[in-house]
Amino acid sequence: MSADSTHAVEKDDAVFHLPGHPLPALVTLDSTDGSGVDLFMLSLRRPVLLNLFSMPVRDGRVDLPSVAQHECAQQLRSVNAELDALKQQMPELAVLGLSLHAPECLRRVREDLQLRFELLSDQQRAWTDKLELPLQSQDDGSQALRRCTMLLVEGQVSRLDFPLRQPSEVGRRAIELLRRETGTM
Repeated sequence: MSADSTHAVEKDDAVFHLPGHPLPALVTLDSTDGSGVDLFMLSLRRPVLLNLFSMPVRDGRVDLPSVAQHECAQQLRSVNAELDALKQQMPELAVLGLSLHAPECLRRVREDLQLRFELLSDQQRAWTDKLELPLQSQDDGSQALRRCTMLLVEGQVSRLDFPLRQPSEVGRRAIELLRRETGTM
């Protein structure tokens, strides 16, 4: 692992193990387009920019009416706004979001926010647990993914950006992450 690959990581033990980590194989995640996605296999065919996010929960359910004002909406809109620039930086790039929420909920969020990329559900935490992704406790006691951007290439985590303190900057920071990967600063 080069020093450059951890540039955006602030020596946080929650993600220290991720750069260069092989992706779990044979884990299919439900996509908002109704398909199943194996990120290991997809990353063998093309680079994948994966945005980890969580949504507000009330009484054990996603509080859909408040999602549009939540930080997750800022994060997802930021990526959506930079989608063309991301694809220009890396034309074969697949851009996806990942959450622990149910696929039906993610479909509604994708539609409500008018996202031009698909969201993946790891509701059973099969992928999350195998990679030991960073989690945080929600108000209702459940666990949610911490905001993070990962670049997946050739079956492993190539680069990541964590922590992401400003949700509105996630898209711009993703462009910088791709520039570091391609060496075009």
